[in-house]
Parts: sequence; structure tokens; C-alpha cells
Amino acid sequence: MPEGAEIEEVLIADLTGREHAELIFEGLIDRDTGMGRTLEKLRTAANSCADVTGGDLDDNLYQAEVVGEEAVGGQTPTPDQSVTEELLQAMGLSSTDGEIVQTRDKLEHRDRQRWELDPESSEDYQEHSD
Repeated sequence: MPEGAEIEEVLIADLTGREHAELIFEGLIDRDTGMGRTLEKLRTAANSCADVTGGDLDDNLYQAEVVGEEAVGGQTPTPDQSVTEELLQAMGLSSTDGEIVQTRDKLEHRDRQRWELDPESSEDYQEHSD
């Protein structure tokens, strides 16, 4: 380690936002196992304002946001994409325990009053309304 370098303690639970994060890395030993890339992915995902992948660390965050194939509901789901709460959160929906998941109804309700879909939200609305 270079002189003057500081070791930053990073808690996996802080990066992933999961209470049981220690289970993810159970059995790893203290050596260079390539965890730097994984930790960087976790940092990126934690700092992302919207987790479009539903919490799947294997997904490419950029591709999920731009192309959508690895996003929730995309063409390439993985076995990790089965936590209902994370999937709903990625779609901008919420639910309570025991509630029946009715995504279609919730999405339709959410989209009825979207400002982006209102003609008044366009930048040139005043020009066209006269």
C-alpha cells in the first residue's frame, strides 16, 4: 500500500441497501478476489437515483437505462429479478405487505396524472395555445 494511503471502511449493507448483505459475501476470504469491480458496481447502484434493474447487480446499469433490455420487464431477466418489492420500486410503484400486486392498475393510475403527458408541460405550449 502506498505511503499516506488511507483505508476506507465500506459496509456492504450501506452500498446495497440490504439488511442481510453479509449473506451475499459469506465465505469470502480477505484477499484480492476482484471485489473492487463489484464494490464499484455497488457504489454506482447505490448512488443511482433510480434503480432500473430491480436490484440485480449483474445487469449493466447504463444499458438498462438506455436500451431497456436489462431493466425491469426487459427481454433479459435473470433469476435475481424475483424480489417483488425491488421490481415495483424500480417501476416507480409501492406496495404494502399482503397487498395483491396489480401492476397494470397501479401503472394506469400513476400515468393518468403524469405532468409529462400533459400538453401544458411542453416548452412551446404557450406558442401553440394562442
